[in-house]
Amino acid sequence: MISKIKRIFKIFFKTKIKFKKLEKKEILFFDISHVDIIVNQFKLKNYHILHTRDEEYNFWILMSMIIKLKFNKVNYYRAYISKISPKVIITLIDNRVEFYELKKFFNKVIFISIQNGLRKPGYNDIFKQNHFLNSKNLACDYIFTFNRFIASEYRKYIKSKYIAHGSFKNNLVNFNYKKKNKIFLLISQFRNLNSEQNIIYEKKILSFLKKYFSETRSKLHILLSSKNNKNKLREKFFYKTNFGFNCNFCEGKKWQDSYKILDSYENIIFFDSTLGYEAIQRKKKVAVISLRPSKNIKEYFGWPSNVTKRNIDFFVAKKLNYSEIKRILNNINNCSIEKWSQKYFYLIKDQMCLDRNNTLLKKKLFEILEKNKN
Repeated sequence: MISKIKRIFKIFFKTKIKFKKLEKKEILFFDISHVDIIVNQFKLKNYHILHTRDEEYNFWILMSMIIKLKFNKVNYYRAYISKISPKVIITLIDNRVEFYELKKFFNKVIFISIQNGLRKPGYNDIFKQNHFLNSKNLACDYIFTFNRFIASEYRKYIKSKYIAHGSFKNNLVNFNYKKKNKIFLLISQFRNLNSEQNIIYEKKILSFLKKYFSETRSKLHILLSSKNNKNKLREKFFYKTNFGFNCNFCEGKKWQDSYKILDSYENIIFFDSTLGYEAIQRKKKVAVISLRPSKNIKEYFGWPSNVTKRNIDFFVAKKLNYSEIKRILNNINNCSIEKWSQKYFYLIKDQMCLDRNNTLLKKKLFEILEKNKN
């Protein structure tokens, strides 16, 4: 109890406190992540955002928690939702277990979760071993996923209807089919908080790539993951230190820019990034190096599908050594777009579905809103 009281005081002194009383809204967003994109796309107006990362708290909800001696996030969310009284609650952070704990308290409210990133069992993410052990009665009304395979994994833990519609952002950016640059583009997964294990893994791959591009006397282009200037400087330093100066950096300011840059290249190298899987659906030729080490957990390209049983060795590395990296890069480099489309694309196209302009999501959302009005 004392620790919970301390947390309340910490919130008061270190977080923005809002004193405005909450008003009823049709739509409530659980977390601010990517809200601007969905609001602009669907031209939503009657909505409110519930902040979930300690950015701000509502004074009146906090006071009610103090009076009732209920100091935890789920109780805060419950009280907040009750005040807003929404018809629909939407989240684009599908890996937050708390969201699925809330449904049992609001049977008349429709809960919608939209998958926003790649989910793998070895990461500290929603499918990490034993992550669900302390969570019971998890539920949602609709979960929109990248593909049917990840839906089958979610279904083991969360009661819901599942709709495979691909990546929300990828669905919004039209493909550019103009002539492409044949230089390899590496999708960076640099993160300031990368674990030591991940840093070692990526440094090892970079050493192999450095050797390959030196031998072939060609340049590597790198699509940066960082958006702010400070992190970009760190990211560039990481690659210049571990790869060298035989590279060009591609960077975007807006979220759409990554897709536009991706579309201007023919050959893509990725490890296990969401953008790499989106590149597949955008009909890029991909060289996949998805061999990140994990203790006692089987990770592989396409998890949890059975794609590894198909003939994908042509472009997916099976071992982390130079000869294997060289093999798949040569394969991709020498493969024509026509051959890729005819022989390899169909093997992996179902890893990322495509629902242009998010028609399925839009139809479901407005159907729910219309039903509630009637």
